[in-house]
Amino acid sequence: MSTACSAHHAASTGAPDDARLLLERGADPATVDDRFGLTPAGWADFLGRAEFAEVLTP
Repeated sequence: MSTACSAHHAASTGAPDDARLLLERGADPATVDDRFGLTPAGWADFLGRAEFAEVLTP
């Protein structure tokens, strides 16, 4: 079972509004997935989605 959360998967879209909505709904931006050892912001950085990563970075 993967520990990737909805915010990890949303990072592929890079839509900052998606990140804000997920945070409002309780997504934990500190969740680390078990496959790559990255947070959702880490996925966004890797995928070149800087704006998405900024929303998730305190």
